[in-house]
Amino acid sequence: MLAVGLLVLAACAGVTARNEVLLPAMEVAWVGVKADVEYGIDILVLQGDIEMANDARSALAEFDDVFMTGDRERLPATQWPALADLAAQGIQMRVVIGEIGPGVAESKMERLRMFHDALVEVLR
Repeated sequence: MLAVGLLVLAACAGVTARNEVLLPAMEVAWVGVKADVEYGIDILVLQGDIEMANDARSALAEFDDVFMTGDRERLPATQWPALADLAAQGIQMRVVIGEIGPGVAESKMERLRMFHDALVEVLR
């Protein structure tokens, strides 16, 4: 009986940690992650892949809406891998054009990894 009680307590603590720590941290990180994704979308446009750019903009808008409204039940997780790839490409493009240095890029990639890890945890 005690083991069941401890399991329930641990499960509740996990939900509380997600709601009170991970989600607010994701909301803060989202501003920078979103900007990196937007750079990646710009790359698609420059490459002439307008349809993919429009799809990415739609996915980005869905994520943005989730963080703006707080409706976390609608996190479009299936679209995250493509957005994460675009964010990474956007970061690398900024290094190539000299807008940021390698150290800043490394920091941005770490933020992207942490956002990804938090998203995986929240969706569990």
